[in-house]
Amino acid sequence: MEVSAPKIYDIQLVINSIEVEGNVAKVLCVECCGTRMFLGTAEGYLLEYFITDQKSKTFFNRVRLVNINKGQPIVQIRNASALDTLITLSGGTLAMCDSQTMEPKGSSISSVSCFAVDDNPIDGDPFSVSLCFVKKKSIIVAQASETGFNIVKDISLDALTISLAIESGLCCVGLATGKYIIVNTMAQRKTMQDLCEFDPKEVLPKVVHVGKVSTLIYLNYNVHQNLIPAFVSLPY
Repeated sequence: MEVSAPKIYDIQLVINSIEVEGNVAKVLCVECCGTRMFLGTAEGYLLEYFITDQKSKTFFNRVRLVNINKGQPIVQIRNASALDTLITLSGGTLAMCDSQTMEPKGSSISSVSCFAVDDNPIDGDPFSVSLCFVKKKSIIVAQASETGFNIVKDISLDALTISLAIESGLCCVGLATGKYIIVNTMAQRKTMQDLCEFDPKEVLPKVVHVGKVSTLIYLNYNVHQNLIPAFVSLPY
């Protein structure tokens, strides 16, 4: 007897390709906020689309296009609605731009490999955004405001971080040495605990989400094939 899984999502193809100045652009990251969708491309373009639903059909209309950081690939975008700001990572530079005009704002930080926004900070300031980012072998905890990034804490690790996610001060980190760990960024002293291990020659670590009792990671075998999601219970 076969049991079919319930259908949760309807997948619709709404954009066949992204063309910029007559060339097809390669999309590297996506961020959605209400009826707005932002795309970052390998050619350094930041695009905004307006989403509308009419007669059971979804339409995407491009409303804005800018090229940031001299055409460097945009690998991450996060919307910081409290600041009307987009936080972007392009060419190793963590920067902000106005989400309404796409104009740059505030200061930027160089030599950043990845970042994550804490959507549920413990001591959240309504006029700032909590986040962490990676520089070499350090995780930097910071607050983003209208004027730029304010460094709160620098946590050094023994290995390079490939991927991370953070919630309520708990940061799940995928290390290049083949280990997932939990880092408590709120602790007075450096507090870390092993979560699980993997073969770094076969698996590219990817942390998707951190929750109160579990975290969602991806075990990406053969680097670019066979993406397997896994929920892991947190040790706290």
